[in-house]
Amino acid sequence: MDVTIRVDTSKLQAGLQKTAAAIQVGAALAINAAVIAGREEAARRLAAQYGITPRETTGTAKTSSASPLNLAGVLMLAPLRVRAAKLNPEQTATGVRYLVPGGRSGELRHAFLATMRSGRTGVFRRGTRPAQRRGPNRSYLPIREQRVTVPAQVPAGLISFLVERVQVEMQRQVGVATTASVS
Repeated sequence: MDVTIRVDTSKLQAGLQKTAAAIQVGAALAINAAVIAGREEAARRLAAQYGITPRETTGTAKTSSASPLNLAGVLMLAPLRVRAAKLNPEQTATGVRYLVPGGRSGELRHAFLATMRSGRTGVFRRGTRPAQRRGPNRSYLPIREQRVTVPAQVPAGLISFLVERVQVEMQRQVGVATTASVS
């Protein structure tokens, strides 16, 4: 007597497809969580590097989310606007010279160092010359604090932080220990 066993695998195949889709969704969620944590960590590290508060780095790091179809998250660092007073300013005859970490220096012509009533020292520049302004108020106002644009550099240790976060989030979302690479 022959016994033939047949199994309907359509439900099993559908379940496996759902599992693969769930893994991809979990991986996308893990990558997105790691990128958001990396954005916050980049703000902290840039703030420490330039001696500013993390709030002053708002808008410096932008992200692009991963999706189940495109498992790649992007963390982009834009140039940073830093108060010139934080960049070791030095008064010169023609303005103020500053030094950016990494060896770059620059000069703000017609600027001056001053201490405000609050005790904070800043680099300021007066408004336009009176001859160029019209109307009854022909003064050198407004006086504005100067900011300098510094190039974005990936802070030291951020790449290893991102790799570690992706691994932790993959373990949490999918339940599988994986290796991650960041480029």
